[in-house]
Amino acid sequence: MRPAYLVPAVLLLLSSPVVAQSATNTASALKRIEQRYAKATVERDTLVLRRLESPDAVIQYPDGTIGTGASDVNAVVSGMAQIEAYDQDSVRVHLVNPTVAVVVYRASVKGNMRATAGTQAQDISGNYRFMDVWRKRGGQWQLVAQQITGIAAK
Repeated sequence: MRPAYLVPAVLLLLSSPVVAQSATNTASALKRIEQRYAKATVERDTLVLRRLESPDAVIQYPDGTIGTGASDVNAVVSGMAQIEAYDQDSVRVHLVNPTVAVVVYRASVKGNMRATAGTQAQDISGNYRFMDVWRKRGGQWQLVAQQITGIAAK
């Protein structure tokens, strides 16, 4: 007679490589999505941005203001946000569960932003730390929260 705990323990051991492989695949996929998001921002590809950013996403900008995914995309569409370069590095993915992940990275951004239509654009070029929260909905990853913090020059 086998102890009752033996079967679940063996199943857990056998499934561990599958779980690890799945997490690795998810992390790789999210890194590619983050690259696509950066590219779409620079290219002003609103179709991709609308697919990746949930309209009700909560976004906290470096100046402390809060926006939504919809307002963020609208800033790109209207030209109020003009990003010329968005280069990511030090990307790390933290899988919370199979449908939620937190991605942190550093980005060097070159561009400008208008506070409101008709105002003069302000240079927002610099280095930033991003923390993006992604949620898988209907089989697709969407940005649901983002925190952007400026990194002071040394």
